Amino acid sequence: MKRRKFTWLVALAVLFVFSMIMVACKPDPEPEPEPESTLYTVTFDSNGGSAVPDQGVYAGEKITEPGDPTRGGYTFVAWYKEEGLTTEWKFDTDTVSSNITLYAKWEFAPATSDEYFSYAAVEGGYMISAKLGETMPAALVIPSEKDGQDVVAIADNAFENQASVTSVLIPDTVTEIGRQAFRNCANLAAVNEGNNIASIAPNAFYGTAWDSNLTGGEVYLGKTLYKYAGGMYTDTEISVKEGTLGIAGNAFNGMDKLVKVTLPAGLTNIGEYAFGGAQTGTGLTEITFPDSVTEIGANAFRNAKSLAKVTIGANVAYIGDNAFGGTAVSDLTYGANAEFGAQGPFRGLTAAATVTLGDNITAFPAKLFEEWTGLASVSLGGVTQLPANAFDGFENLATVALDDVTVLGDYAFRGTALTEVTIPEGVTSIGNGVFANCTKLAKVNYNAADASAPNSANNAFAGCTALASVVIGEGAAVPDYFFQNLTSLTSADISKAESIGISAFQNTSLTALSTGSVKEIGKSAFQGAKIAELTVGEALESIGYNAFAGNAELTKVIWNATAAETIYEASGAGLVRAIFNDCAKLATVEVGENVKSLPDYFLPNNTLVRKIDLPAGIESVGDSAFNGCTALAEISNANKLQTIGQDAFTGTPWFTEYLETDGLVYLGSVLYVYNGDMPADTTIEVRDGTTAIANGAFDGKSNLVAVTLPDTLTTIGDSAFAGTSLTTLTIPASVESIGSEAFTDVGTLTSVTFNEGLKTIGANAFDGCSLLNTIALPNSLTSLGNNAFQYAGRDAAAADGTLTIGTGLTEIPQSAFMGMSKTGGALTIPAGITKIGASAFYGMMISSVTIPEGVTEIGASAFASTKGLASVELPSTVTALGSRVFEGSSISTAELDGTFTAIPSYAFSLCENLNSITWQDGVTDIGDYAFQNANKLKEIDLTGIVNIGNYAFNPDSNRPSNGVYKATFSEGLKTIGNFAFADSPLMGDQGTVTLPSTVTAIGQQAFKGCKNIAKINIPGGVEVISSGAFRECSALVEVTIGEGVKTISSAAFMLCSNLDSITIPASVTSIADSALSSCDIVYVNCAPTATIGRNVIGINAVIVVAENQVEAFRESWTSYANSICTEDMIVADLFIVEDGAIVKFLDNTATSVEIPAGVTSIPTGIFTNRVKTITVSAENTALKAVDNVVYSADGKTLVYYLAGKEDTEFTIPEGVESIVGITNSFLDVLTVSADVTNISANAFSGSTGLQEVNILSETPATIGENAFPASARINVPAGTADAYKSAWSAYAETIFETGVVEKFVVVNGVLTEYNGTDAEVVLPDNVTSIAANVFRNHPEITKITLPAGLTTIPDYSFYESTSLTHVVFNSTNFADRSQAGRRPTEAQQLFPNMTTLEIGADVTRIPRGMFAFTALTSVVIPATVTTIDQYAFYNCESLTSVTLNEGLTTLGNGAFQNCAIGGTLTIPSTLTSFGANAFAANMQNQISLVYNVPDLQISTMSVTTGLFATANVTSVQFGANVVAIPAMMFTGNTTLTAIVLPDTITKIGESAFKNCTNLENINITESITVFGNQCFNGCAKLTGTLTIGANVTSIGYVAFNGTGYTKLVYNAVSATGYTSVGGDIFAATISEVEFGTGVKRIPESFMAGNTSLTSIVIPEGVTEIGKYAFRNATALASISLPDSLESLGAYTDNGMTFMGTKITSIVIPDKVTEMPRNMFALCNELVSITYGSGITQANYVASAALPKLAEIIFTSATPPTISTDFLEDQTLANLQIKVPAAAVDAYKAAENWTAYADRIVANTEAAATSVAMPEALPAPSSKDEL
Repeated sequence: MKRRKFTWLVALAVLFVFSMIMVACKPDPEPEPEPESTLYTVTFDSNGGSAVPDQGVYAGEKITEPGDPTRGGYTFVAWYKEEGLTTEWKFDTDTVSSNITLYAKWEFAPATSDEYFSYAAVEGGYMISAKLGETMPAALVIPSEKDGQDVVAIADNAFENQASVTSVLIPDTVTEIGRQAFRNCANLAAVNEGNNIASIAPNAFYGTAWDSNLTGGEVYLGKTLYKYAGGMYTDTEISVKEGTLGIAGNAFNGMDKLVKVTLPAGLTNIGEYAFGGAQTGTGLTEITFPDSVTEIGANAFRNAKSLAKVTIGANVAYIGDNAFGGTAVSDLTYGANAEFGAQGPFRGLTAAATVTLGDNITAFPAKLFEEWTGLASVSLGGVTQLPANAFDGFENLATVALDDVTVLGDYAFRGTALTEVTIPEGVTSIGNGVFANCTKLAKVNYNAADASAPNSANNAFAGCTALASVVIGEGAAVPDYFFQNLTSLTSADISKAESIGISAFQNTSLTALSTGSVKEIGKSAFQGAKIAELTVGEALESIGYNAFAGNAELTKVIWNATAAETIYEASGAGLVRAIFNDCAKLATVEVGENVKSLPDYFLPNNTLVRKIDLPAGIESVGDSAFNGCTALAEISNANKLQTIGQDAFTGTPWFTEYLETDGLVYLGSVLYVYNGDMPADTTIEVRDGTTAIANGAFDGKSNLVAVTLPDTLTTIGDSAFAGTSLTTLTIPASVESIGSEAFTDVGTLTSVTFNEGLKTIGANAFDGCSLLNTIALPNSLTSLGNNAFQYAGRDAAAADGTLTIGTGLTEIPQSAFMGMSKTGGALTIPAGITKIGASAFYGMMISSVTIPEGVTEIGASAFASTKGLASVELPSTVTALGSRVFEGSSISTAELDGTFTAIPSYAFSLCENLNSITWQDGVTDIGDYAFQNANKLKEIDLTGIVNIGNYAFNPDSNRPSNGVYKATFSEGLKTIGNFAFADSPLMGDQGTVTLPSTVTAIGQQAFKGCKNIAKINIPGGVEVISSGAFRECSALVEVTIGEGVKTISSAAFMLCSNLDSITIPASVTSIADSALSSCDIVYVNCAPTATIGRNVIGINAVIVVAENQVEAFRESWTSYANSICTEDMIVADLFIVEDGAIVKFLDNTATSVEIPAGVTSIPTGIFTNRVKTITVSAENTALKAVDNVVYSADGKTLVYYLAGKEDTEFTIPEGVESIVGITNSFLDVLTVSADVTNISANAFSGSTGLQEVNILSETPATIGENAFPASARINVPAGTADAYKSAWSAYAETIFETGVVEKFVVVNGVLTEYNGTDAEVVLPDNVTSIAANVFRNHPEITKITLPAGLTTIPDYSFYESTSLTHVVFNSTNFADRSQAGRRPTEAQQLFPNMTTLEIGADVTRIPRGMFAFTALTSVVIPATVTTIDQYAFYNCESLTSVTLNEGLTTLGNGAFQNCAIGGTLTIPSTLTSFGANAFAANMQNQISLVYNVPDLQISTMSVTTGLFATANVTSVQFGANVVAIPAMMFTGNTTLTAIVLPDTITKIGESAFKNCTNLENINITESITVFGNQCFNGCAKLTGTLTIGANVTSIGYVAFNGTGYTKLVYNAVSATGYTSVGGDIFAATISEVEFGTGVKRIPESFMAGNTSLTSIVIPEGVTEIGKYAFRNATALASISLPDSLESLGAYTDNGMTFMGTKITSIVIPDKVTEMPRNMFALCNELVSITYGSGITQANYVASAALPKLAEIIFTSATPPTISTDFLEDQTLANLQIKVPAAAVDAYKAAENWTAYADRIVANTEAAATSVAMPEALPAPSSKDEL
């Protein structure tokens, strides 16, 4: 065969060669036709599977089907013709006609079973992880979907440590792999697919074989650059491939040779540490992120130490912690509005850095700059608000651009290195200390036109010590206090500014100033500066008082302001109103030629200006303009003045000549003032030619009854006739202006005639003219001031006044006619009026009002409280209404035209007659309280309304029929405020209220109490149904809650008594307390994860959920578990039945019940005690009822016994084999039939009253846990007890054989029976309590021994054991017999006849009230007892002897109260707690007290009466170790007469002997250091001499007050007294004081309140006298202070040391430096005070005038600091302040002394010295005598 094949091959070869030769030899042969068959190539693309070889196939032939390729995790399906896998290649029929590629189609191999996985819902689908405790299969296939949704993410640590996994197939649906997802899956060698993975967190595959084996540079997984595998040893540049979406965490971690990376467009995220490293990052020098990047992970470039330039685009949404930490970034361009991690991305960078924010950055990225210490320059781009502390402490920040900033937060640039800053025009808010402590800041350019700034305490530039120059931009407004106290500031260009705020440049160092175009200067704006020459520009319109006060170097003012006005405090004193107050060198004032008026308080009290040249055009000079200018002798052009203010020239030499006679004083054509007193009933005729009546000309001249004004008069000044008694007044036609308050409070004025020509009436001009009720304003009037006629006519006799308003006005000002309650009628507002001010017609009597077209604004309360006004129509021109505009008025109808958009708050509140209102289209808002209590408003059309305010339609709740019945809502409505319709009778359309779909907010109790609403819908846009929103809507039967509602707040539908059911949509996530408490059925579509509060549903309600959600809801809503069911579980509307068992009964008020069909079991206790009858439905085949007991149909099982069945005995019927349970509190005795073989767990445990269970079976039944109540006695047949105790071991102690009698019957520790007859009874050790009546009728018992475990005995237990006299008490844990703090009652006594008590050796505590009301005569408390509790032996009236042994620590309140203790009573030293009244009311026998407690601490808060207050203690002996008498020990005791204190006593406690009214003798020992508050207060029989030892350190409040001591020997060196007013520490009867040699300090309140001491000499050596020391020592006329005295208290103290004494003079020694406040109050005899040379501070002398004080002498050559109120309240007329002659000028010029300059004189007498006066020397009667 082989040879034949070879022969054929040779033949073919020869033939082929021959043919080729023949062809070559043929000349130009004709082309032969193409062969019929062509060979084509077939290529197989396995789409990721194993390789399949190509095939050559002839045209028209079939392809040989190759073997199936393989691919991990996939199953091969077929080969397809197109790459899109739409047409399958059929190998049995399809033929080849060209070169072709076939494509493999794959299907995922079956995913690993779901049992291995846990899922969590995330955006876009589910996140997957291994189920806890599951071991994954080797070939792990991640499912691509779960419940129809894609699996899109693998969770952090999802499959960590799964060593079983060798391969993983990740579906294309997964886009994200979490941190350490496959960490330490050591055998994971193959990671397949995951073509769409866009993000891989750090260490996702760390520790896997797959990760360890990667090589070859960049490794991509899906669309993520996973890592650079292998080493990088030379500088490397990398271009990330196109299409890459993410760079994984740690991708280039630590690769410092990576010097450049190009990131592709489309890249979205860069993982943690992607280009960083824990120690060293990459070697990148710059990085630009493509616009597609949205996330930069934590530490992404950390420690890339060469990275200097970074550009971050606009789309980055997140930058993680320390993303660029440890880099060298010096140039950052940032255009993102990203969120940041917990730590800033550039944190800790120190390189000098410039940051440029994009114009799109409007919110300050605080985290971006966090701890970026190298930050040197910032351009803030589009940032508008700079938050507090934005760059606080950035010490290297030298430049900043604030271009778009509007808000500068507190301390934004504090402590930075800024040298110059420009505040732009748009800034509106500047916070506290914005540039504080910027010590390099030298210049500020300020351009803001309307910025707020902090007060002086938080100055924006505080601490800017280098700030020398300020330039204020054109139109800028400098805020209040802005540059205050900047002493470095020497230059300020304000010439282009608009305004300068209050104290803006106060206390700066400005030397020259020109105000230029400034229009407004605030008070104290430049006060305290160093300006030498000032030019005020013409533009100035207003200037605050003290604007330039205190400029000590100011010598010249050029005043060009044409008509400036001074702004000052209305109640301030004249001096503080002045513009140039305290400018001591100001000698020249030049008034510019264009000046028309000089303002109020222009230059009062100046002493240097001698001449003022007023310009020829001058028209007016303001109030007090030159008042008190003592050098001003020449004024030119004064005769040109048309208006002169009050006191304008008073006190000037120039003006003095005009005041030679009383009466009218004229200055040129101005009636200036009425000088002197005015006679009664004066009538004045103002002379012809007078053009003006000056301000205040007749102010307060109440005797002026009539005035005639000339036709030449044009101006009536401010307050000109205020307070006069004019009755009628005619204003001439020539008068153009009536000033403010011109006729204020002219209460006699009944009529005024205004003539045409009058143009202006000032504010409050006729305010308070209470009889003027008719007013006719002329048409010429163009200006009317606020309050002009306020309260005019209100006291008129009749309400017949009228008001006519002229046509010249354009505005009715605020309160113009307010309170004119006797003026009204028809009111016509003229056509020219455009604005009606707030309260303009408030309270008037108006019958009708005509408001013309053209009125645009009506102010707050404009027509409020008007009476008689029935209707109102607003014109179409009205654009704004003020709050309360018609509040409380009488209108019934209102038609509101206009273009305003809101009905303001309270607009029609309290309009009780309002029944109809309409308004024009365009109104969108109803304000808060707008119609509150508008009770007759029944219907309201709210079409177009968007917002309804709080309480908007809330009626008077006391009138339930009142309020809106129908409200029409429309689409567009968004919010309904709190209580908006609360308590209104709102019923909508036939009871249905339809809320538009646009509503988003329903306020708290918005519809509360709307008792007519039957149906309402709540749109889904309302995320929160607020608390109480529909509370008490008692007619509500249907509620529709839209999808979208998330929260149902507390009590939302509470007390909606007819709301049977409600459906909760799926969107709800929270239901709060009591939200649905009235609903019977709640249908729930939300998730079980929704939170639910307390009492959400009522006790009979059910929560209906989907069948597959029942368990989930029961697990989540545990408090409502038995109420949760499906709709199918609700049976007969009364039961929830599940699997045949009743889960819940839905009628807790029922008294009878029928068990429906389908019920097979009834839980114990399911029905309340109310149910008395139970039957079973005939359709129920499983159960039957007999005599209100339910059995199984065959009678073998007792299923249910009614809890309300009141039988006390019950026998289980024969035939019953099993008992499910009986819970019944009425049952006493239960008999269990012999047929019962099974008793369920807890069968009888709920029958708590069950006393006996009689078991008839001789064979123990099977019983469950807790079958019987612990207290029940179980009686079993004779001879079966052992068997039962063995079978029922838990009840062994309670099982007894029928017929056997035992002496002690103990059931679970309770002694239930005693059947003995012994005289002495010893209770068994297992007895813990005794049942009631056990020992009734046992008179034979004489002694009883109580065991250690006994804890309780009922009251009266031994009451009839009349022979029981001896008790042995061994109980170690006996319960208290009375409530804490309450005395036991006689009804609680246990052993009334007990005479002998033995206390066991183990007893440590006698319980509360234990042995009260016994017949004990004596008792010995053994040493083992540590506590005798409250009232333990209370009312043992025969108890005379008590022995307390050492070891006792606690003696409770009332422990031995009302006993008869006598003889020796020893209190042991171990006692630590002594209760109040422990021995109270022991008065029958005398007690000799032996007290051994060293230092017992007693709280006066807990002990309110003395420990021995009512004990008959006649003597006291103190133990050797006693160091303190405790507080309250003998308070109120009346039997003690003498006490001997041992030398060991160091402390007398608070109130220790207070009110011991018979105590006559006590020795005060030298050892005592502390006298507590009130320790001897009220001991009136303590008399003679009281000696206070040298060791005393403290004497408390009224310690010896109320004693009878007359002499005090005082030796305490440095004791303190009582430091508050009223703590008089010594007796008022002390008339003599003797001091020891070592006394250094006189304590506080020393002789306070003393009434007997007349003189005292404080000895040398005393350095300090405490405050109040002699306060109200009312007899003290003389006190001598020693030269050694250094202190009378601190300057700021309210000392009152000498207050109320009779001293006439006092010399303060030279060493005293500070004099506290109010030292001499009420020293009404005091004539002279001498302050020694050491005084540096002296405060307020006295709080009331000292009538005899004539001189105060200061001996110091240096004026001391005095308080601003030093001599306030003193009469200065006769007082001289005498100072050294050489120091007079210094005193007069010193701060706060100027007010007393005219009182200061040279002291020509010898300087007073301090004299130590001998005791016998009488007090000096005068200074001369001294």
